[in-house]
Amino acid sequence: MSFGAVENLIVVAFDGLSAAFLEPYGNRWVPTPSWSELAASGMAAEWFMAESNELDAVYQSYWFGRHRLAKTRRTESLAKRMADSGRLTLCMTDTPKVAKWAEAAGFDETEEPISKLNRASVNSWEETAAAQWTMTGAARLTSCERPFFAWLHIDSMSNSWQAPYAWRERFVDEEDPPPPDFLQPPIGPIADSADPDELLGWTHAYAAEVMLTDACLSLLLDGLSESGLDSRTAVVVTSPRGFAIGDHGVIGMESGILHQELTHVPFILRSPGDEFRLMRRHGLFQSSDLYATCLSLLGQSADQSWSQSLANESNLPDRAVATQGDYRALRTPAWSCTWDQAGEFGLYVKPDDRWDVNEIAQRRPEIQPLAEDVYRDFLMQAECGNRSDLIELPPQLLDVGE
Repeated sequence: MSFGAVENLIVVAFDGLSAAFLEPYGNRWVPTPSWSELAASGMAAEWFMAESNELDAVYQSYWFGRHRLAKTRRTESLAKRMADSGRLTLCMTDTPKVAKWAEAAGFDETEEPISKLNRASVNSWEETAAAQWTMTGAARLTSCERPFFAWLHIDSMSNSWQAPYAWRERFVDEEDPPPPDFLQPPIGPIADSADPDELLGWTHAYAAEVMLTDACLSLLLDGLSESGLDSRTAVVVTSPRGFAIGDHGVIGMESGILHQELTHVPFILRSPGDEFRLMRRHGLFQSSDLYATCLSLLGQSADQSWSQSLANESNLPDRAVATQGDYRALRTPAWSCTWDQAGEFGLYVKPDDRWDVNEIAQRRPEIQPLAEDVYRDFLMQAECGNRSDLIELPPQLLDVGE
């Protein structure tokens, strides 16, 4: 497939953004028009799954094209592959540890904020750290004098929630209490005695932050359009991991069972041509598939033994695995399977139960041993990076049946 005149590629990563809160993924109460416009002009992956909710693990998958379970790296980093094609490789991040990983991965340039970003309360969304960093990124990219591969990491949803308070208030019904005014997002387990109104307030606050990502996305896309870069630049927008907002007894990103709110993240790709316009890509893609996707967009071959390009219409993955410590998760076309640190099994029907609401493991006991077998095989093949050697899924994991 030809991808038009793709000279440059930008990947934007909003840390902590769950697909469940975006209009292109079915949300109808949080306005995200820029996300919708981007999806309409490009391709949205129906299911793009984080391989972990540990940021370092996801970035290893992104930049080396290996599942986070892989024991060795047999591929060159994405940055080095892009540099070999003559492109400037640039990582702009407001997260110091991402900058260190970028240097180790071979990016030509790594840029962090010159001065500490303001994480305090602000009067307008343009003053937020996320908006300021996005504007800095847009200005830097539009000044590049040669073709580039750029990575822009924005951590506001995992760091400070600065969206205007009025944006939280817009979601409040007449009988609801006022939304909370905190800046630091709450993290950790939720007590059984927690006030439902408090949980609702957290959801409203998170929704306001989702709106802020939409505003930042608009800033970036407008900058590309005004500079004329959009006619030769492909854009990928995603998130390393989602955010648990209380539906399963936990809030935050780095703890709890790996439900879809943590692992199902957005992935939208727009190229300069119309090849992907209004396209919905099915298949269970994961973090490591970004590697082959980026290379294929710029006309480079990728080691297809593991990473699969979303630009390729064939060989759609039929399973996905995420891990964090002793927590595990397996997705197949029919099921979302989870294991907690004690090995307790959870089961949810897909795609009907999109966000893992109704747990039915006791009603379908025959699924657990099948899921265990598939997980063990995935672990073995991921360790050595041979996707083609994965066993065939049993019919019971492909279709829910009666």
